[in-house]
Amino acid sequence: MVIAFEHTSKYYGNTLAATDVTLSLYNSRIVELIGLNGSGKTTLLKLAAGLIKPDEGSVEIIGSKAGTKTKRLVSFLSDRHFLASDSSALQLMKLYSDFYDDFDKREALESLSDLSIDINKKLVLMSNEMKRKVELALVLARETPIYLLDEPFKELDSAAIDYVKMLIEKKHDASLVVIASGNSSKLENFADDVLWLQNGTVRAYESYKSFVEKAGKGLDEFFREVYKCSES
Repeated sequence: MVIAFEHTSKYYGNTLAATDVTLSLYNSRIVELIGLNGSGKTTLLKLAAGLIKPDEGSVEIIGSKAGTKTKRLVSFLSDRHFLASDSSALQLMKLYSDFYDDFDKREALESLSDLSIDINKKLVLMSNEMKRKVELALVLARETPIYLLDEPFKELDSAAIDYVKMLIEKKHDASLVVIASGNSSKLENFADDVLWLQNGTVRAYESYKSFVEKAGKGLDEFFREVYKCSES
């Protein structure tokens, strides 16, 4: 067990973003964190990353309370662009090397080359897709027991998605990878487990195979029906 939520709740004002979440996430698994926008996916990832604190209950990372001390155990990708736009990929690699002992510069360089990124070009001159590629290359070039990826595939074309999936699969043998997405079509037949959030509440957490067998259909088809019902 590498992440443990114990009766964890988080409020934003009067809005309950996570509701009495109790679950354990394990090593060497890829977990699809699925739900509508506003379901609590980002909140759950930020709690695990130690970026925010629960209002009730607890979050533990490999036996320690999530917070400043556990951040080194987690490589976190925000759903928003978060790197300094006046920096180049080369400058950002140096920053990551200085800040993270677990950062593999050679791996980052290889990924950026494969993704056709000019490492001397400043991010402000890049498209959103190129920025996302840089962010993913840096985050996935760290060697950590936990990777928390919030909407990693948004803005990427199909070739880039396939490449990033390959990088993720390399990590998952030794680490837990949690991928939050509101678009299940990009995650069909990819993960080991499915974690479904709805209104901050865990609706399901089980193996991918078990989930689709119970649903009687593929993950994408299942969630298209859920979304349609939610919108009607």
